[in-house]
Amino acid sequence: MDWLTAAFAADAEVPLETALVRLVAALGLGLGVALVCRLGKGGAPTAQQRALMATLVLLTLLLALTTIVIGSNVARAFSIVGALSIVRFRTVVSDTRDTAFVICAVAVGMAAGAGYFVLPLAALPLVGLAAWLFRGQLPATLSAGSTHRLSIVGAPQAASLEAVQAVLARHGANGALSEAASQARGANFERVFDVTLLEGAAAQGLVQELVALDGVESVQFRQA
Repeated sequence: MDWLTAAFAADAEVPLETALVRLVAALGLGLGVALVCRLGKGGAPTAQQRALMATLVLLTLLLALTTIVIGSNVARAFSIVGALSIVRFRTVVSDTRDTAFVICAVAVGMAAGAGYFVLPLAALPLVGLAAWLFRGQLPATLSAGSTHRLSIVGAPQAASLEAVQAVLARHGANGALSEAASQARGANFERVFDVTLLEGAAAQGLVQELVALDGVESVQFRQA
């Protein structure tokens, strides 16, 4: 039965300096992956592309952290698979960066549970740097004539087409429904509109009025 006890043997300690070098290298390589993605897309980066680039960098860094924590421990490897499976199928997020932050919480929690307290403290500033480099920005005023994508998530009966178009009209814009999808096994419904601004509109007021509609849980307004 040696194979059973060997699976739970003590891990070899990874020096903090070595772990930091690996994490910084992962951050640099993640930026390289994001650069390749950026060059492959071409043109001016949209908000959605910036979110994807941020997710690529964050995942590269977080997977390096997770690999250091797991080491050669089979039990931890199976634990992380189970935890990430729950995250993947039970967590509904509207932004790919949010998924990376959920995985960050899983990795930091596993590190703390395994007795690695300094490692997540060293990794979190790098995660914060990567998130800051690709942070999203919503301007106070949106330029006239530009096209944006409006995503509204809520109950299936929430945010009817007429209600959304009425709000857009009050803010000098018009929109057409382009996508619709169910979430959380039908509990939520996402509607995506292609919105064209006819004149300068206050983004904050537009989003706040849409969120105030009955049954709406979240609103995302980004450049197409």
